Amino acid sequence: MVSNQKCSRSGKDRNRLRLEQIESDIKDAYSRLTKVTVENKSFEDIFRIYDSTETFFYLDSPYRNTKQYATGKFTDEHYTLLANCCKNAKGKWLYTINDDELIRELFKDFNIIDHKVYYSVCKTENGRQEFGELIITNYDIA
Repeated sequence: MVSNQKCSRSGKDRNRLRLEQIESDIKDAYSRLTKVTVENKSFEDIFRIYDSTETFFYLDSPYRNTKQYATGKFTDEHYTLLANCCKNAKGKWLYTINDDELIRELFKDFNIIDHKVYYSVCKTENGRQEFGELIITNYDIA
């Protein structure tokens, strides 16, 4: 378990952009992404189109019932539908989500690992703290 992890940068190296390397960086990025598919579809469509025994899904829905993610666009019905897609999946999947009782109930038949994440990027000091997250899989990751 990683605890109290922080993300910061040195004042000397504010970003990694180096114009003299840009051509090489673009070629490297192209090489790394040649076999990657990026889609802008609903998760139900992604499961329907790509699910197979050779597929791996990384699932990262909005956190449930938190102020930071209060968009109203991802409802409890969506979490239920996602759980059903996962129950029927042929491929492997890993889901990261905030620790929440509904999520625990919907995914109770899978591997659930409690995980603490330290959030250090926040305007206020009280927002910089550990929060409970869940890592849920349909395969053993021990």
